[in-house]
Amino acid sequence: MAARSCLITTSKKLADMVNDEIAKYINTLSTYKILEVSWLNKGSIVLCDSLDEAIAKANEYAPEHLEVHLSEKSQKKAFDELKNYGSLFLNHNTPVVLSDKLIGTNHTLPTNRAARYTGGLSVGAFLKIMTYQEVKGQNAKSILSERAYRQSKIEGLDGHAKSAELRVEKMEK
Repeated sequence: MAARSCLITTSKKLADMVNDEIAKYINTLSTYKILEVSWLNKGSIVLCDSLDEAIAKANEYAPEHLEVHLSEKSQKKAFDELKNYGSLFLNHNTPVVLSDKLIGTNHTLPTNRAARYTGGLSVGAFLKIMTYQEVKGQNAKSILSERAYRQSKIEGLDGHAKSAELRVEKMEK
């Protein structure tokens, strides 16, 4: 019952038509009780004045699945500017159901607007990223310690400031 559905459109006619049809459609499915609650709690139709506004709304919504139904020219613009989605489905020949079951990437996608900062599960999720640092030379350490001290004081991180200060003092002796 936490499923979210949203139509973002620039067409009032389409918005009205979908709004009229949604209740009829939901009632044709065996899961109608769940769908009805989901639609009432999390469903929405957003009418936009322009394609730019619609793209901005879609990026804000950050859906798990995003179907785009536009002219070829507008589709290219949307493809270039849409950044927050789990998986993108381009044109009327590519409905979500085909990907979920047959043609697409894996089905472990970001939900609850997480597509604003992450994508779907990929091999990258199983890679261990290891970082390291190495400061070479006493002069570099001195310069960095002084700056670390000032930054730590600004941030109110007294322990970090003291650690940096001790390193500056040791270098001055």
